[in-house]
Amino acid sequence: MAWGIWSVQNTAVDALPDLSDVQVIIRTPYAGQAPQIVENQVTYPLTTTMLSVPGAKTVRGYSFFGDSYVYVLFDDDTDLYWARPECLNI
Repeated sequence: MAWGIWSVQNTAVDALPDLSDVQVIIRTPYAGQAPQIVENQVTYPLTTTMLSVPGAKTVRGYSFFGDSYVYVLFDDDTDLYWARPECLNI
């Protein structure tokens, strides 16, 4: 029993696995512009282009004053280190 207690206390365990989706967030600043202009000139074209990235299952775009955010969510079996450069190649 003592050996079991010692083993439990000294065994390294990753208790918090990463269960989040594989995603790439693209932030594009467009300083001084209204959200509608950012949407029309940055967010919408970027969102429609990111739909053609292989393995992308969901693409969401958000426009704010001077900023555009595009979230590209990938399939579960996609490697994050493959997805990031893939978004830059499009």
